[in-house]
Amino acid sequence: MKSKFLFWLMFGFAVLLAIYIAVRMSMVLMGQGGVLSTIKKVSVNAIGGGDARQLAGRLDIAPGAKSLDMEDALAKIMADPDVALASVRRMPNSEIRVRAKMRVVVAAWTDGEKYYPLDSNGTPISRQLDSRPQSTLVFSGKVPSDISEVLTVMRRAPDLFYRTDKMEFVENRRWDIFLMGGIRIMLPEENFVDAVKKIEKMHKQNAILDRQIRVLDMRDTSRPLVKLK
Repeated sequence: MKSKFLFWLMFGFAVLLAIYIAVRMSMVLMGQGGVLSTIKKVSVNAIGGGDARQLAGRLDIAPGAKSLDMEDALAKIMADPDVALASVRRMPNSEIRVRAKMRVVVAAWTDGEKYYPLDSNGTPISRQLDSRPQSTLVFSGKVPSDISEVLTVMRRAPDLFYRTDKMEFVENRRWDIFLMGGIRIMLPEENFVDAVKKIEKMHKQNAILDRQIRVLDMRDTSRPLVKLK
């Protein structure tokens, strides 16, 4: 009885496998011009924001198209400067499915004329902006590979953050802050977090960021130095 059950079980499995192989073969054969090969739908999942319709348009698939070079399609998607990672798959239901991980813009970098969005790794995105982005920290010169700490610290100091024109990493060691009013703030190489906190406190007590000064030297937080204009 047991052997008979196993026989029919294996027989049923063999039938299902044969049907699957036959269907797959027919789909391949009909790919030369049959209905099953026609691309019917393009769906895009843009993770982290982004224009999904624009990404789909990059594939440039004509109505009724029956073939698509996957490597070429992936290259077209990755050509978008806002895309960090992507995959392109053709599904059995004649659907082209695109999954794109978008770069998250956290700041901007400037060459003095144009502005370029920065992702979380401090990498410029190849998209130019003609004007300074609002409510965004702007960097110039060389940018460290990790800007997460300085972004967090500056956002916690709103009086300083919203007055900042740009920040510059001096000699790969420490930060200088250039305010929109023309003040240059020199932060220490170490414990710049404490220096930013102290600046916020000094401003709340004495409105130092509104004073007519040229340089605020915070490299020694115990003895801040001020140079007048």
